[in-house]
Amino acid sequence: MKKIPVFYHSFRHKRYPIIELDKKAKDRLGQCDSPTTKNKMIEIPIGHSKASLEVQVHEAIHACLFDLDETTVEEISGDISNFLWKLGWRNVSVLKGEKV
Repeated sequence: MKKIPVFYHSFRHKRYPIIELDKKAKDRLGQCDSPTTKNKMIEIPIGHSKASLEVQVHEAIHACLFDLDETTVEEISGDISNFLWKLGWRNVSVLKGEKV
């Protein structure tokens, strides 16, 4: 089944289609392809929970700095998502269908 992007976003001048992660995909939280991959994409949960925010930030970090090891990405994404959550950030624009 073809995956339809929710929107597109560029990270370090590389354009990625952003795909909503299938809610049935229990084996992974998100995924980001290498910026050098031909049909690259980012799959993330689209939601407004703190856990969704952390996965979204995590995959964005992979898109920007793909060569970072997973432990470093986990630490950075946890720190950034906690910071944003404390500031009151919530992912509502995509849920409301607004252009981002």
